Amino acid sequence: MPHVWVVNKTDRRQSTLELCGHGQFTLVNGIGGEAWVDAAGGASKALGLPMRTQVIGLSRAVEDHTGDRAQAGEVGDAGCLIVRPDHHVDWHTFGMTSDA
Repeated sequence: MPHVWVVNKTDRRQSTLELCGHGQFTLVNGIGGEAWVDAAGGASKALGLPMRTQVIGLSRAVEDHTGDRAQAGEVGDAGCLIVRPDHHVDWHTFGMTSDA
């Protein structure tokens, strides 16, 4: 997972690395990728594999005021990263697909 400083809703600066891990896969996406959250929930349920989700964007629990998250992760606002529990990116896509 690329390290980038983001801000949580209490205005505390935190690393994107803090958003992932904790013994679970994590889906990290921007505000244009809401369909990924639904898809992750369905896949998690079908596979019996817990997966956390983190949507980063304006008026969310975590905001990226500089846009560094998208650039470092090579994703757009509609793209996403799936991060393994050991903080390695398992899969990513720049934008939304026809079937998330």
